[in-house]
Amino acid sequence: MAELGTINELISNVILDTEIAAVATRDAWSIIQATNPSDTQALSIARGEAWRQMRARGVFPHDIPTIELAGDPVAALSIIERTALSLSLRFHLETPEVAQILGENQKSTAAIIKTARRELARAAIAITALTNPTRCPVMSQSAINLSQTITRGQAMNLVSHCAECSICVPVLRTVDRQIVSDYSQAPMQELASEISEATIQSDTAELVTRAKLKDGWAPRDINVSRDPRKMLQRTIIFGAISTLLIALGLWLGFS
Repeated sequence: MAELGTINELISNVILDTEIAAVATRDAWSIIQATNPSDTQALSIARGEAWRQMRARGVFPHDIPTIELAGDPVAALSIIERTALSLSLRFHLETPEVAQILGENQKSTAAIIKTARRELARAAIAITALTNPTRCPVMSQSAINLSQTITRGQAMNLVSHCAECSICVPVLRTVDRQIVSDYSQAPMQELASEISEATIQSDTAELVTRAKLKDGWAPRDINVSRDPRKMLQRTIIFGAISTLLIALGLWLGFS
């Protein structure tokens, strides 16, 4: 069975808040002790409980956060991106295992991991370029004009500038080269003092029922359907169908 520290590590990497992570870790560990899952299934349960705590706070798997210039670039990732990146880079799991834990197919999972790595680098580059002294007039003016939070689109524009600016390009190259290594090798999160190997909730049966495990796996989160890319695809499809129906109705009306 997976170790408590491993469960806490994944949950902490996803939630990025010590107190909330402690709640999710206690719940996940109680469910794991009661169900005796495999190591991969245990990580799935941890993922499910981490996402549950975030949903309770109105944050869903594909919600894209703004980038805080005074914050951690990891916080610029969506919940599903943080989860996939942690499993891939810090737990060194292959895409098929990550997909099982997320409840996604392998193609979608590979795309999520790729996006997560790219957006982590962009956020880190943008934060570094805007918050460090520079001789670049464009970046200096951007630091004045922009607020303390920026969007992914703004981060992409800043990174594009860095790639073309002889003053800024060393920052881009250094951060881009270092950010994945720093993330992968960061120290593990410490366990909260109130969590121990013996931790188990009094209402474990209720927690297991609430988890709705399927053959030992946490279910795929229904709110993954909020993925903006998938919503756009559905909008395009439905729009095309509506156009065809309108055209057909007009043709029948004149025939």
